[in-house]
Amino acid sequence: MQVVIKEIENRMDFEPFSNLHLVSELRCGMLQLGEKIEHYFSNCEIVFHCNNSVLFDSFLIRTNKKSKKIKENVSTLVLNSNVLINKETHKEIIKAITTETSNTIILDKKQNEIGCYFKNFDLSKMKMDKDDFKKVTIKYNCVINFIWELFDLIGGEIEKDFNNCVKNKSNFSDKIGDGIYLNKSAKIGRGVVFDSSKGKIIIDEMATVMPLSFIEGPCYIGKRTIIKAGAVIYKNCCFGPFCKIGGEIDNSIFQGYSNKQHNGFIGNSFVSEWVNIGAGTSNSDLKNNYSNVTIHLADKKIDTRKRFIGVVIGDHSKTAINTSLNTGSIIGIFSNVAKVGLTEKYIPPFSWISEKATEKYDLQRAILTAKVVMNRRHKELSFEEQQLISDCYMK
Repeated sequence: MQVVIKEIENRMDFEPFSNLHLVSELRCGMLQLGEKIEHYFSNCEIVFHCNNSVLFDSFLIRTNKKSKKIKENVSTLVLNSNVLINKETHKEIIKAITTETSNTIILDKKQNEIGCYFKNFDLSKMKMDKDDFKKVTIKYNCVINFIWELFDLIGGEIEKDFNNCVKNKSNFSDKIGDGIYLNKSAKIGRGVVFDSSKGKIIIDEMATVMPLSFIEGPCYIGKRTIIKAGAVIYKNCCFGPFCKIGGEIDNSIFQGYSNKQHNGFIGNSFVSEWVNIGAGTSNSDLKNNYSNVTIHLADKKIDTRKRFIGVVIGDHSKTAINTSLNTGSIIGIFSNVAKVGLTEKYIPPFSWISEKATEKYDLQRAILTAKVVMNRRHKELSFEEQQLISDCYMK
């Protein structure tokens, strides 16, 4: 069987992350959504599919993946890119399609579409009217509709990823404490306090935890990430590779390659790649009247039905010292926020915000800065990525 990870049509609901990424790149736990699919369906041919050629080419370059053609006339499971697969949902999906001989829509418990199964696949079926498809419902919820829905899943996914997806557990030592798993190449400073009473703490390859830090599980610290001296990391946090983390963090996801080195609070938040959070920057994640948080995306307002949501920050954005981020804020890609007092709840991409005015960031200056930032991590901004950034700028 081949498994096609198909980029969803409503990817605008995942902005600003989806401006420069496939939705399947979202991190939750140790792994990204697409990486979880690749692991659990490792005995299948995995093919990523996206109709936006500029976005897809950028994805292939960044991830060093090869472009694969979708095979026809073979059994095919098409999974939407916003599906979270784990051991339980994988088992249910396999069970649902094992006996199927017709085209089938697979739904989760809330009747969200997970994907489709085709006994004999051809490309024309990707755009077919599905009214005549058979429908099968599994007993779990596994479709992510908005980024903030990940916040309730972080801790559980850290545990599941480590238990089910880490192949070489011998590379991790638990000798420093029950539930604390330290990669042999990681470094721990003196006076660090670990609390694994609520979940595992996973410290990956070449990561560093500097002295006098506090880390509460569940927590995942990614490859070559540095936890600065005196940092306070509360439960349900995951940090991708090459981050620098200081201050106070709670129930948040750092996708990777982003810095928050200094004091300040980030909670119930999502920070994408190549973000720099200035000293003293903090976000609110609870409204004063304790009501549900409303999120302002570019073209709509969404009642999240959640009381605790901080900020979602897009790639290559930056905050100045002592910036105050409003509850439920969205900061678009390539934005620079330097303003006294609470920021607006929605900051469009390429915004340069100061006390005097809000201006649009010059495209060439933005790209030049991105190149400098990425070179510091020995990464290059590819031509394909520059084209994608330019396309976003012109929208």
